[in-house]
Amino acid sequence: MATAAFGKMTGKQAAITILGVALIGGTTWGATSFIEAQKQIRLSEIASQERQKTISDLTSSMESQADQYAKILDTMRANGEFSSRGADTAEAINSGRLRAASGVDETEIGGIHISGDQARELRASLRRKSSKRTVTQDMRVVDVNTADPASTTIILEDPITGDQVKVTYSDRLVQDSQRGIVHSALQERTPASFTLKVTEIEGDIISTEIVAVKPAENEYED
Repeated sequence: MATAAFGKMTGKQAAITILGVALIGGTTWGATSFIEAQKQIRLSEIASQERQKTISDLTSSMESQADQYAKILDTMRANGEFSSRGADTAEAINSGRLRAASGVDETEIGGIHISGDQARELRASLRRKSSKRTVTQDMRVVDVNTADPASTTIILEDPITGDQVKVTYSDRLVQDSQRGIVHSALQERTPASFTLKVTEIEGDIISTEIVAVKPAENEYED
């Protein structure tokens, strides 16, 4: 089947498929990035602090690696049917590792020590397909909550529809470098241009993070 598939693919599609499957399904980086991605999704899904603690201390890759992992999958799935199947195959390899880990007390995946309870919790999020998209939109800042020094929460409002959304910064660097624009938008009641990373599971938005902020170019009437 692979021979027939590669015969129908361009050189670029074949390269993306081969490298993508090898990187995601056959390396320590792919395994740890997969675990980090599932950890982020699962933490946003569950409300119970006790259940969150099961996986919150699980040390895997950097969050940026999970984003890179998602981008590789997106690239593969955007390059034709066979490359998309390759992405599914690579993810199935990692899913199989978690399935095996959920049946034992303790094991290691990509050098990460993981318990059966942690593996079972991470597997729960695999039942629903997740996706990420990036949007850039002018938004008004309605409120800024700095009560938690580790994670500033901001409420944004669409200046056209009035719809509101609660967001956090994607990382501390964005928060520190662009805090002034956000607070200025709050004080002056003027929109700012936000680049947002939206994580969805089967159409339901489970988290929205601020990737970048800059002053808005358009003007809006109150």
